[in-house]
Amino acid sequence: MRHLEWHDLPGPAAFLAVLDADLREGRSLVLLTPDVIPLGLWDEIRRRAEGFCHWMQLEPGDRDPVDAISAGFGGSLPPTGVNDLYDAEGFCGKLFVVDRLPEDRWPLWRDFLLRFSVISRARSELNRSAFLVRLSTERLEPALADDVLLGARKLDGQVTAADAYVYSYQLHSTDGRDRLVRDLKVALCTELALWDLALCRRLSELTLDELARPQSVLQDYAKNIGWAALGRDVEDCDLWKIGAAQDYEGRRMTHSAYLTVCGENEEIERRVWKAELKVLFPFVEEQRQRIIRSFGHHLRLPYLLESGGSVDEPLELEIAHLRAQLGNNPDIRLPVRRAVSCLADVRNDLAHLRPVNIQHVQKGWLRFE
Repeated sequence: MRHLEWHDLPGPAAFLAVLDADLREGRSLVLLTPDVIPLGLWDEIRRRAEGFCHWMQLEPGDRDPVDAISAGFGGSLPPTGVNDLYDAEGFCGKLFVVDRLPEDRWPLWRDFLLRFSVISRARSELNRSAFLVRLSTERLEPALADDVLLGARKLDGQVTAADAYVYSYQLHSTDGRDRLVRDLKVALCTELALWDLALCRRLSELTLDELARPQSVLQDYAKNIGWAALGRDVEDCDLWKIGAAQDYEGRRMTHSAYLTVCGENEEIERRVWKAELKVLFPFVEEQRQRIIRSFGHHLRLPYLLESGGSVDEPLELEIAHLRAQLGNNPDIRLPVRRAVSCLADVRNDLAHLRPVNIQHVQKGWLRFE
């Protein structure tokens, strides 16, 4: 089965549609990206662009932009000024691409792109050429004013929580032995990987027990990507550049693997807890109501509370109240009593912002059938 890729997800697909529309209009773009981009992104941009123009890769080096264009034609394009480029044979209908322009070359290319956007206004869309320049920086210095035929797009925040969930779910779609385990693994991968689909794929290979204690895997991931060597002293403004931070659901979030570099284990545990809360809290509530319906004849009402009040209706009994009444009742089967006790433990952990004892889920102790 073919798995989804980054550009297949709704958020990234919408971003690529904007790039596609810009380039079709002959608008030159500066694409701001982290050092490492999603797998297949550049190939997908090229595939789309080649549907309406000719893709020409440039190697700028230390050359002037016009010289770099001439070199892209094998030197057959006579050296000329920016104002004369459209007069050169073979220049029209091209998308000139610069991948990873060095930051120190940006001021020169900025001036060139500004002049080129002005002369392009006199050309029809069919006869225009455009430039796509990729820069691994969060801010353009000097800045680039938005223009009809020149703009900047930033790779940041395209992957939403819904995208991450869909991607994680399809990685586990064939794991149908235990739906609760599957749903929990999907949620854990989603909350830990956030926007990083490569990490999501790595996490999907783990057992549930490993996912609930992911620190060692995250440490290895940080080491392989080079973050461990950088340490925790990376400036906040550089975290996006190295791929360790992105906008996610309206907040600036730090990558889970980089959290291990910074020793922020509490935040990792909070993400594990959040995933468990989403799946297990509704499950505990469903099981509570089933237990009341199945074993209501064993319950004593009103149930007196330590606070001095009482519970008069069976469906208002909490799972801890059920454990107090059913947990030691010899007339009830052991699997049921164990399930009630484990469900109460899970409910208590979640209420106190603690990750649960994952063995309760692994061994199926939360079910009483």
